[in-house]
Amino acid sequence: MFTTTDAFDRDLVAATLARLDGQLAEVEAALATRGIERFERRYVAEGRYAYQSWQIDVPLDRAGILRPDGAEQLARAFDREHERVFAVAEPGQVVELTQCRARVVAHLARPTLAWGEREEATGPPATQRAYFRGLGHVDAPVRPGSSIGADEVVVGPALIVEPTTTLVLYPGSSARAGAHGAYEVEIELEVSS
Repeated sequence: MFTTTDAFDRDLVAATLARLDGQLAEVEAALATRGIERFERRYVAEGRYAYQSWQIDVPLDRAGILRPDGAEQLARAFDREHERVFAVAEPGQVVELTQCRARVVAHLARPTLAWGEREEATGPPATQRAYFRGLGHVDAPVRPGSSIGADEVVVGPALIVEPTTTLVLYPGSSARAGAHGAYEVEIELEVSS
């Protein structure tokens, strides 16, 4: 596609946008099969000042570009964007529109975050021999993260084992399990005088 703001081919732009709309509708239909229901379409015009080699993208008002003053609105938007990118603009110069692009933005439903499946603690917690400075070797309780309920506090020395990490709670520190599986760790600092 190629048109200019001084000889604007509204029919060519309308046909290009209609073709893009058809492609966007196909993408939206495919995403809808995955349960996505809300979409937003975004259009971009790629252009440059006449006979220049550097092209820039300008957000395109889908309905506005086809109005009688659409080419003038596009030229003003191009001038603003050109000044933002290159710190210079040439208002009144012819803008060459070289292509239009579009994208679908799918708005996903926000997931409900809930504490995952909890395991019932059966018997005393397992222990692991661990060394803590100032305390020496101790048998520290080992708690699988999945066995810790929301708002439960685990006091150190202890180890909390998650699938991708292990939290080491030093003596005097504690961890409170959050509602969404995160931990708030409080650390007792040693202050030497």
